[in-house]
Amino acid sequence: MNPPATPDDAPGLSSRLEEPERLPDKIDDDTLCKFFTLTELDLSQVDQCRGTSNKIGFAVQLCTLRWRGYFWADIPGVHSSVIEMIGSQLGLLPLPIDAYPQNEKTRWDHRERIRQYLGFVRCDAPQRERLLNYLTASAQGVTRATALREAAHRWLKQEQIVRPGRTTLRDLIVSAREDALQNVYAILAKDLSPKQMAEIEALLVVAAPVATPESEPSEESMPHSRLESFKAVARKESPESLLALLDQLGDVRSLGLTAWPPLSDIHPATRRLLAGWGYRYSVWNLRRFSAAKRNGIVICFLQAARAEMTDGIVEMQDKLITSIHNKARKRYEEVLRATEEARTRAVEVLEGIGTVVLDDSIEDKTLRKHIFDLLPSEDISRIVEGCRNLRAGADGSPLALVNHWYGYTRKYSPTLLEKTRSSLRKIRRSGARSCS
Repeated sequence: MNPPATPDDAPGLSSRLEEPERLPDKIDDDTLCKFFTLTELDLSQVDQCRGTSNKIGFAVQLCTLRWRGYFWADIPGVHSSVIEMIGSQLGLLPLPIDAYPQNEKTRWDHRERIRQYLGFVRCDAPQRERLLNYLTASAQGVTRATALREAAHRWLKQEQIVRPGRTTLRDLIVSAREDALQNVYAILAKDLSPKQMAEIEALLVVAAPVATPESEPSEESMPHSRLESFKAVARKESPESLLALLDQLGDVRSLGLTAWPPLSDIHPATRRLLAGWGYRYSVWNLRRFSAAKRNGIVICFLQAARAEMTDGIVEMQDKLITSIHNKARKRYEEVLRATEEARTRAVEVLEGIGTVVLDDSIEDKTLRKHIFDLLPSEDISRIVEGCRNLRAGADGSPLALVNHWYGYTRKYSPTLLEKTRSSLRKIRRSGARSCS
């Protein structure tokens, strides 16, 4: 039941967020024509450079900023197709540009001139503040750091802000995620009553282990909290398992937090993230969090657990009914086979009795004796009963045999129906209150 770790929770996320920017390994002809075709104004900017390497390197950086929104650090590693495309427009041989730039001053001058020419601005403190505000707002619904990085790339290019360094962007994403989550924790926890907060704390209390003298400790005897018990949903279908699921669902709903109103103000992606943490973290981890964070995670977990239990109940009921129908179908097929056998036997018996009756050598007064010598009266009685059943026939469906397992379904169906009616009444009352 525990959800798998998301890519953003896996080790090495920081290093992936700091991976160097790379152009595609292979650039198709359409992309080359679209982004590496120089205009007359572009050519006039390139002509101000001296030397083949500087001209080609300047043109590559100009096209890269316009296309991707950043300056490419690894100019010597640019794809040969790009060099050929640029060189053909400049009337230069497509020579390697390992010598570009000649020094840091050249690099700086070229970047500043390209930035001003294309209308881009530096990502200075005010622009970083704008980016942080944008990412914080985006992080309310986009929880993955990699998705936030892509959103930042789009926003920076749209706003014509030169993309900052990888470490700077990583720090801004981390800050934005944390700010957004802190806001979520505050929304979820601000209206909790002291009683509700105490109930959440009680969910994290680990029960004393069950004593099992002179035996190895089992999983059942290990200490568990109520919260951890909500994570273990039975999967093997049986009336007992279904009743246990109904009890679990009732226990979760009795807390009154699975439909906590502030949850509707939280983006579903964020709710899923916090619920996933609730499944993944032990109570020992949760206790180390701040109260607001702990409460927010538990509330989202309870909502997800209620949905999981409800789905489990529906699925288990479906499996139980399906298994009963399968058993009825199997029994029906057995009845059909027995019917065919009875029909064949009845024909054989009728043939034998008819032969005896038509035998003129047998006197009427000894006819019954000869018939019973051929077939005992008990066998004839069974065959007659079978013939009556054959004449009654069947409705062509195994559903008539389902009632054989009525007692099996009665083990759980009254409780299931009562819980369902109770849930519907609560939903109606809630709807009536919202309408008023």
